[in-house]
Amino acid sequence: MIAAGRVCRLLIVAVVTARLVPQGQPPRFRSGIDLVTVDALVTDGTRAVTGLAAGDFELRDSGVVQTIDSVSVDTVPVSMLLALDTSNSVEGPTLEHLKDAASAAVSTLAKDDRAAVLTFAEAVTLRAPWGTPSTAMHEAIARATAGGSTSLYDAAYTALTLRDDRPGRRPLVVLFSDGGDTSSWLSARAVLERARRSDAVVYLVALRQPRLDTRLEYRSGVELWSGAGGFPPATPPVVELATMTGGRTVIADRPDRLRDAFAAAVTQFRSRYLLTYRPQGVDATGWHPIEVRLKSRRGAVTARRGYSR
Repeated sequence: MIAAGRVCRLLIVAVVTARLVPQGQPPRFRSGIDLVTVDALVTDGTRAVTGLAAGDFELRDSGVVQTIDSVSVDTVPVSMLLALDTSNSVEGPTLEHLKDAASAAVSTLAKDDRAAVLTFAEAVTLRAPWGTPSTAMHEAIARATAGGSTSLYDAAYTALTLRDDRPGRRPLVVLFSDGGDTSSWLSARAVLERARRSDAVVYLVALRQPRLDTRLEYRSGVELWSGAGGFPPATPPVVELATMTGGRTVIADRPDRLRDAFAAAVTQFRSRYLLTYRPQGVDATGWHPIEVRLKSRRGAVTARRGYSR
């Protein structure tokens, strides 16, 4: 097990070789061979819509309407991983606001919830391993320092891979960065492919709207981000990461608003519906696109785009 506080270059090597979670392992959002769960947010403008039942939703798997077995809200414990950018651009007051926001997010968790904290600059550091909220976790956040370049893609891949081993939990990743990637070994495409095979919902918290990054990714091989392979060419990779997992991008605008931005991400996640169904009339393997909408109620539904079996 990797000790908290250690610079985790070995973790990145393990991630690259897929040794933390075997690639052939089924996604954890399938709690049984035939059972699939979908995390969905329903909003009317900026307001979360509550009080919905299974009959209010229509869910299609690979275009085929499915029967929803159950709908629940905030009844399953949360496993929240905080992935925090501590590169040199956040040094000073921004870092202090970031640590305050992260600590406040941990404080919102219930006694049955769990959390882990990692920071990233040129390397990824596991500050606090999976556990219940504790004084030690807050102290680990407080000890974070800033400096170095930004391995954003490495950190995002690690956050999707470093899973809580406790079963039956709702995985949430809150990813903060104040800029683009400058030093990852992994490409944006690798992160998005990993997200397609994860059940984690990613909320991106940023100080400004992320921009499309068309640089040559010099460490992971020459790859110009072009949107090939089904990923939208006009969308910054980190924004696409949040969207394809059913999460959202939250813009803080100023460092002193980070606390509110983190709180908004966690609060919104708490108001999401967990839909459960057993796939019928679809292929047993491969990529399954998912569509979720309301039948007759007013509201917009945000959910992950699909899953692999």
